[in-house]
Amino acid sequence: MELWGETLRLVLVAIISGAATYWWGKRAKIDDIRIKRVHALVETMSIAFLGVHRGMERLASWFESNFKNLNSIAEGVDRFRQGVDTIYASKKDEIEQLAKDKATLGSLVTQGQVYLPEKLLNDLAAYMETCSFHYSNVWPLFDTYLEELFENILDIEKRSARARLEQKIMKGFRRVRS
Repeated sequence: MELWGETLRLVLVAIISGAATYWWGKRAKIDDIRIKRVHALVETMSIAFLGVHRGMERLASWFESNFKNLNSIAEGVDRFRQGVDTIYASKKDEIEQLAKDKATLGSLVTQGQVYLPEKLLNDLAAYMETCSFHYSNVWPLFDTYLEELFENILDIEKRSARARLEQKIMKGFRRVRS
């Protein structure tokens, strides 16, 4: 009788040990896959974020250096439109790329809702809010996209908010990756 009790105890311990090892191993594999996904998402998201941030700052600096002597942003936009197909063609491409980068970033933020910390998501949402603006487009009669874009990127309060948020967001990206 004693032999059966000892054998049964050893079999039960082996089954429980095997099940626990299997569960922990499976859990570790799931965690590894999740971590790899998060790291890939954060890497892609940080590249898109930096593309938007640097694009906004580059356009702001360019506009200021080229049209600072004019009376208004609207005057600068009119000058820009006059040379959009010649001298400013590369800037037109940059503006189009910025719009694509913002759309990509928005899509990535949506994907990150499951994986990323709430604070980072809130900072990203606040940043995207500083980049958004409303415009009218009844082409060819009435198109305010460029005026609203340059007013947005040149707005001192929004620029300082973007700079502040950029620091927080990059720190948040680094925390997630470590």
